[in-house]
Amino acid sequence: MQTKVFGIGISRTGTTSLTYALRILGYRAVHCPLSILSFNDDALTLSPSVVADFDAFTDIPVARLYRELDAQFPGSKFILTVRPIERWLLSIRRMRRPFAVLKLLPKVRRLIRDFSGTTSLADERALKDGFNRHSKNVLDYFGERLGKDLLVLDVSAGDAWDKLCGFLGQPKPSVPFPHYNRGYGTTLKNMSELIRYAWPIT
Repeated sequence: MQTKVFGIGISRTGTTSLTYALRILGYRAVHCPLSILSFNDDALTLSPSVVADFDAFTDIPVARLYRELDAQFPGSKFILTVRPIERWLLSIRRMRRPFAVLKLLPKVRRLIRDFSGTTSLADERALKDGFNRHSKNVLDYFGERLGKDLLVLDVSAGDAWDKLCGFLGQPKPSVPFPHYNRGYGTTLKNMSELIRYAWPIT
């Protein structure tokens, strides 16, 4: 069994690109699996049985659970995808309309609120605070394990394959690093995957 890999960057930080990169490396990777979350007294908690079905998981449901995943699956690898915050906000602005559809899902609304304290994607101050807080909390949590159990990765940088493969102990592929953070086509692809791996969504 492969070591579990958890992409714990929040949405619009290159999580789709990371998912496809992991698939190229041979991991059974799934993007934005809402099914790993369960409501427990109005709080989102881990459904560990779902994690057994795949090797790698990415995006905001995974980011919400990094502490629980670390405890439940010792020895796993964690990847915090990052990007400059102003570019991240620009991406959020472009995607407000399709995200409004996703906010119909109770788990998505709760995830946004847990990260930013609001469900409004127009409250950019709250979104920036949530973005910065998540990065700080992850780095504080892993501490000296940075580089061993945690990789901080900017997928748009030219060394993404080198960093990812070095971290995972995998040979570097001959194909370019995938980039899937470009517009509505990618969003539609993501939404189809989200629906496929979301159940139960309530």
